[in-house]
Amino acid sequence: MKTIVKQKSRYELQRLENVIIKDLALFFKHTPDLEHEFLPDFLAIVNEEVQSVKENLTLSPLAFDKPADRRRYIRYHHHALLTLAGQLLRYATPADLDHVRLQPGPQTLSQILYHAIEDLLDFIRTHFPQHIDQDAWLPVSYQLIVRYRLCNDLPTLRTALLRRGVSLDLVAVAMLPLTQLTGDTDPNHVTHRTVAYLDQLKKRLFRLAASPVGNPNRQLVELLCELNFNSPEFVAYCIAYMKYDLRNVLPTADGGPMVLYRFRKLLLQIQPASAVALHPSLPPLQERLCAWIDAELSYSESTLRPPNATPVPDGLGLISKIIIILTGGQLSYFFGVMLEEHIVTNKNKTQLGRILSAVFHTTYDGKKADSYRQQFYRGDLGIMRAVESVLDRMLQRVRKDIAKSVLP
Repeated sequence: MKTIVKQKSRYELQRLENVIIKDLALFFKHTPDLEHEFLPDFLAIVNEEVQSVKENLTLSPLAFDKPADRRRYIRYHHHALLTLAGQLLRYATPADLDHVRLQPGPQTLSQILYHAIEDLLDFIRTHFPQHIDQDAWLPVSYQLIVRYRLCNDLPTLRTALLRRGVSLDLVAVAMLPLTQLTGDTDPNHVTHRTVAYLDQLKKRLFRLAASPVGNPNRQLVELLCELNFNSPEFVAYCIAYMKYDLRNVLPTADGGPMVLYRFRKLLLQIQPASAVALHPSLPPLQERLCAWIDAELSYSESTLRPPNATPVPDGLGLISKIIIILTGGQLSYFFGVMLEEHIVTNKNKTQLGRILSAVFHTTYDGKKADSYRQQFYRGDLGIMRAVESVLDRMLQRVRKDIAKSVLP
């Protein structure tokens, strides 16, 4: 069996290549008028050849003893398919290749062959993703097809997002990679990874534009966060949005940090797609935004708790606050438990957080300056253990008081 398969481990696209490069040119030279009855037969022959190529590619694990040989075999066929798709531009424009229309004419044969090639490309992407070099440049001729597919209906997408209620500046930021592809003439900028990302981005944007969801701006921001849309323009947009909220918070002692806690909570709740990024060479979006939030929190913390130049008795500098041995994260978890058990009945957690920061002076963790800040909305095991220890001490004190009160 293995010997038979090894005999079949050849160039699997020879028949398709002969049709595209040789037969089509001769066919249209000698037969300018295409009979309509010929199209179904041609479509059936092409589909049969596609299935044959798929079967042979599927058997490729048995054809090679070394993984490196199999990888070269798959990559060679993948690149050959891209090149053959570009060859079809000799007979049709990218717009002609978009849809199959069974009408007499040279464009129809090109459409059938193009969609057969795309079917094989999807097959390779699905079954052999580990063998594709995602950072390889696309052939220049195939880039013309990709640019048309991704960019021909951008005005429609832009109009749909604006009608949905998304702000003009956010639409411009979200669509910037697609609009840049329209005017970018450098072929070295278009890789398999770039095309896959922009394909997904465009589909998600159209889906958002067609879905009746509330607060479309927030929905689009969350979508871009899920896609790790780490462009400098979107990072700047998010930072400007957070700064705007910081300028409009109530002038409470800790109002600014509370806004930053809320943004950090939202960021941590969003799970970005794995191994997806607009710019793989740049840090992930969450990392960049959290770094900015941490810097702002550190500045706010140093402003709210300036180091004392001279020693003063404990509590004199904070006479207006209740001093508590818990950190900010432990205190927030402690009140979170009381909220869950309906001991505290405040409904607005943001206002409750502002009250806590205004009333309590929490312990500052000098070993990790922002450790409790990072855990403000997440009760990790260390925070839970610390609160458990405090509650145990309080419970022991109450039991001692009860024991004393019942003694004769």
